[in-house]
Amino acid sequence: MRLWRSDTPGRTPGRHRRGLSGFTLSEMMIATSIFMLVVAGVIASNLFGLRMIELTEPKQQAAQRARELVNLLSDDIGTGWLVEVGNEDAGGFVPVPLGESKRGNALRIYYNSDTNDFVTYFQDTVSGELLRYSSLAPEAALVARGVINPLVFTGEDAAANVLTNHRTAMVIGVQLQFSELERTGTPVGPDHTYKSYEFQTRLSWRAR
Repeated sequence: MRLWRSDTPGRTPGRHRRGLSGFTLSEMMIATSIFMLVVAGVIASNLFGLRMIELTEPKQQAAQRARELVNLLSDDIGTGWLVEVGNEDAGGFVPVPLGESKRGNALRIYYNSDTNDFVTYFQDTVSGELLRYSSLAPEAALVARGVINPLVFTGEDAAANVLTNHRTAMVIGVQLQFSELERTGTPVGPDHTYKSYEFQTRLSWRAR
């Protein structure tokens, strides 16, 4: 009978076996698969984030442009001595006649009793642009592009009823329907990512 002593120098069978241990092929395949899933998840998350930025950035720019438009209209209307809703064409501005609903593609604002001192907002039906023309400027300035609705302005009472008579105070309704997102040129419609884009606001005016 042969006995082995556990304290014999160089005889450490357990330690020797541990030094030779490693991953099996199945373990390596499982570890690789898990790593690939993690990498795929990180890539998918980054692509989703980039897509969300791509979608939200045009909307943020359009919203910023809408705020600028509201500020511009609010300043002009708030300082107006007389505000009239009407229509603008090659023949000039024509206010809505008394007795007819105050709806039109143009808005004229007089700053004082001098009728030669005014600002006119109007939608160009040919170019689809909303323009701002000042009697002090040589030409009209672009306010918004891609406007597709011909009736942009309304004169209303406090309850949002469209007026048919002249008043010393009224609410100016503004509605713009777009074929593209402002400043980005991103198309809008049933066949595109953004199905519709519309801007609406109501601004109060009182004669001074």
